[in-house]
Amino acid sequence: MKNPIDSYEETYKILAEKLKGCDFKEAAPRLGFDFIDINIAELDFLGRRYEVTQSGVFPLDKNPSSPQIRGVIICYVTSKGSGILTGKYSFLHRFSEGIISSNGNMRWMTNTAVKAFKGDYKKFSKAAQKLGMVFEGSSKAYEHMWSYLILPKMPMRVIYYEQDEEFPCEIKLMFDNSASNLMEFEQLAFLSGCFIHALCEAST
Repeated sequence: MKNPIDSYEETYKILAEKLKGCDFKEAAPRLGFDFIDINIAELDFLGRRYEVTQSGVFPLDKNPSSPQIRGVIICYVTSKGSGILTGKYSFLHRFSEGIISSNGNMRWMTNTAVKAFKGDYKKFSKAAQKLGMVFEGSSKAYEHMWSYLILPKMPMRVIYYEQDEEFPCEIKLMFDNSASNLMEFEQLAFLSGCFIHALCEAST
């Protein structure tokens, strides 16, 4: 059986072909990343800074990086959309264009984080701050809203629901409605997966 990591690396190599001829100068103001020169762009992603060239994505700290993260960065940098924010947010399943119903349960996406924090909101708060998230307030005693700029023109909201007598602990992700102009649903799902992984790592 093929190693999943090898499969992700192969996918990354295929995506890297999209960088050849990418016009960083044109895309930089549209997508909000930093234009260095005609062959180099830079951006921050999940607490690390990356260099993007015509041949691939490279973390500036020289430490290893996952092919999923590098692939997501390529999808963003090569997007033909514009990051014009709407100020209105939707849950991830709403970007699926009917693939997942309005009652679609996306808990499988965030269950890893729920298990990692074991219902400890203080532990979640520390990890969120470490990652650079901003606390926006609590609409109810058990419902806490955080915001995060995951990519230069892609803000998201993270809602943490504490467990009560009726419902278990839950974490939900929301994106500005403009996200669908920048990434397809599958790409947003991978982006969300990278975020959840980074959030869990920040708790250790």
